[in-house]
Amino acid sequence: MHKSSIRYLLTSAMLGLALSMVLAVEEAARAQDDNQVTIVISPSTLNLESSGIWVTVHAEIPYSNVVGASVTLDGIPVEVTFADNRGELVAKFCIDDVKDSVRLGEVRLTLVGDKTDGSSFFGTDLVKVISVKGK
Repeated sequence: MHKSSIRYLLTSAMLGLALSMVLAVEEAARAQDDNQVTIVISPSTLNLESSGIWVTVHAEIPYSNVVGASVTLDGIPVEVTFADNRGELVAKFCIDDVKDSVRLGEVRLTLVGDKTDGSSFFGTDLVKVISVKGK
C-alpha cells in the first residue's frame, strides 16, 4: 500500500471518529434538553428565621407524566405533589428540611424526579437565603 493511501485511510478514520464524537455530544445535549424542565421555587427568598410551612416548586411538566413519590429537591423527599390549573407539577417540601440544607446567600436548588415512561427530569432555580428576625 502506498503512503498516500495509508494517509487517506488514517485521515478518513480520524474524520469519521471526530464526526461520531460530535454526533454523540449533540445527542447527549438533546437528551438533556428533553429531560430539563423550567421550575419556579417559592418563596424566592427563604428567610431562615421565618415560620413558614412549605417550599413550593412549580415545574413545567405535565403532572400525568410524573411519578410523584420520586420527586426530590436537593435530595429532600417531596411531601405533596399535585397538578396546578394547567395540569403541571406542583411539589411541596417541608420548609424546615430545606432550611437545614441551605446556606446564606444565593443558592441553586435542583428538582429531580422520574417520568412515567422510565426516564427522568430535572430543573434548577435560584433562591436567596437570608436570616432576618422579625420586629
